[in-house]
Amino acid sequence: MMDYSHDFDFFRLIVPCNLDRQSEAVREAIKSGLQQDWGTSWEGGSDDCIYLGSLNDHRHERYQTTQAIDYLLENREGSITLFVADTSFTITVNDAFSDILPVEVGGVKLTWERANFRDILLEETDEKYKVEGVINTVRRFYEHVQPPFAFSQLPYEWEYEVKVTQQHLDTPELPDIYWLVFLSPELCEDIGRSRVRSAPVWKVEDLADGGLGLVATNNLRYSREHKQRLRAYLGISP
Repeated sequence: MMDYSHDFDFFRLIVPCNLDRQSEAVREAIKSGLQQDWGTSWEGGSDDCIYLGSLNDHRHERYQTTQAIDYLLENREGSITLFVADTSFTITVNDAFSDILPVEVGGVKLTWERANFRDILLEETDEKYKVEGVINTVRRFYEHVQPPFAFSQLPYEWEYEVKVTQQHLDTPELPDIYWLVFLSPELCEDIGRSRVRSAPVWKVEDLADGGLGLVATNNLRYSREHKQRLRAYLGISP
């Protein structure tokens, strides 16, 4: 039985970056997603209006898309809601996420409500396309922003054990292992590219910059045993 004791309603993915330097890269990632496979309503497609407001609160008004993105990046508050693979997710940007997460760095936070994945988590249906939608969304931001790493913060207490600091980004050094982690080419070389490629995970992703992504399971369920096995295999000692 999984322990959802930590903020159990939300699945978060973090793409750390310095927004003062990389806000345009974030903007391009959002524009790219809208041009390809993200929708601005449950009906699908993009109609040049977007939800801007609190987390996943669809009661908020919809705003012209460019105006909403400008507001998000300039004010670094609130969130925009988008739709992909029969799920809704929000994009938040901030200079630091330490108010709600053990994360002292800023960047892009992608948030899905747990309800999006209810059937997957309960093993009632095989909806791996939703998991692929999550992975592809994170990859889009990673490839535009090019951070040293990107990582998940799923609602399990072992995803929150290690504080992520600016030093981890500057070194760079991977602070811990997570359900999903994207590694820059430099970190792949530090850990050992062949070791990363042969990690005991569901999926190893080739990234456009030569980095690699690891996804532990195909169903968003991620146990402490998964984490301990990956830590030992990759030589990660938080």
